[in-house]
Amino acid sequence: MAWERKEDPVAKCIRRKKCGGTYKPICAFNAGTGQYGGFPSKCFMKCANAGSTGLGNHWVADHYYHVPRKCKTKWLAYPELCSTCGHH
Repeated sequence: MAWERKEDPVAKCIRRKKCGGTYKPICAFNAGTGQYGGFPSKCFMKCANAGSTGLGNHWVADHYYHVPRKCKTKWLAYPELCSTCGHH
């Protein structure tokens, strides 16, 4: 029996769509959790939905927002600063 490594659907989507080349921060709402979260672009948000298991984990674009310049190159290094947004 051969062991097959399954690639994370979100990572696969980001690579396939080449999301890294885009940058326009979008604040999105997750109706399942009632929370807002920020993404570097709509491409990343759509890929986050690629790994969702239903409406409980589905992000919907709400508005664009401004983040500090360092978020452009190191988004994941500063999650509190870069991914925090709220209702517009």
